[in-house]
Amino acid sequence: MSGAQGQPGLPGLPGRAMLVLGLLIVLVDLRFNGFDIVSDPVGWVLAMVVLLGLARRHTGFAVAAASAIAGTFVSLCTVLSEPGTVLSVVEGVALTGVVFGTCTALIALALSPTDRRAADIIRWLDLGLTVLSLLAAGTAGDETVQVGGAAGLLVVIGVMAAIVTVVWFLVVVWRVELRPEPATALG
Repeated sequence: MSGAQGQPGLPGLPGRAMLVLGLLIVLVDLRFNGFDIVSDPVGWVLAMVVLLGLARRHTGFAVAAASAIAGTFVSLCTVLSEPGTVLSVVEGVALTGVVFGTCTALIALALSPTDRRAADIIRWLDLGLTVLSLLAAGTAGDETVQVGGAAGLLVVIGVMAAIVTVVWFLVVVWRVELRPEPATALG
């Protein structure tokens, strides 16, 4: 993800920065008078381009790329229509696919044992939090649920854990160094 020659990215924007930027665009809504300044599909496309470029390195990146493609389509639907619970859930699952696939590839390709260990923890933590949020969304349906007391505290802890997990993932993606690609023999 270094953005070296032959690596995904844009001129002046290496792959890792492009992936982090794309995911930040997806995760953070920058609104001005109710208008989303940079739409989520832009972020999904940035992530998708990087992950498609890395897909030949490891199947985890291919899974992440497929998840980014799904996220792109879902976010386009939310731009064209009113976002609902189902679209939000599908977009959350797509983001988890990006995190899990990317972390799986990092476990195999990262130079640092610390980065490999972090990627392993992040992928399972993110998956667990997603499953818990899906269970919570399934019980709530489209209704607004008032949560207080101990249940409210659990919701706050869950949200904080999700934020920490995503920030940790973005930091690992930003700083990770991958093993160099093996040289291929020219026929």
